[in-house]
Amino acid sequence: MELRHHPLLSYHGIPSWPPVWSPAKPREGKQLLKGEIGVLKYTLANATSEKCFLVIEYDNIPYVGCLLCSDLAFSTQLASILHSQSGRTIQEIGDLHVDFTL
Repeated sequence: MELRHHPLLSYHGIPSWPPVWSPAKPREGKQLLKGEIGVLKYTLANATSEKCFLVIEYDNIPYVGCLLCSDLAFSTQLASILHSQSGRTIQEIGDLHVDFTL
């Protein structure tokens, strides 16, 4: 199963992949983006939270997105997986096979 289709990558039944991307530094003319865009720079996650923040670069501009999971154990696994994927495109990360997390 690809990460993008994982049933636990949702929050109260609403899929959270791909996240909505907000400019990390608000600038005039920059708006929210959606889709499997950009390159992952790093992730921020807390072992006690269902949130995992991703920082990407798209068109030389940093953006931040948040993945929400209803399952804390999966959220912890997700953070670990994403941490090891820095430098890869969000599309490549969405393609990852994560059957082992079921």
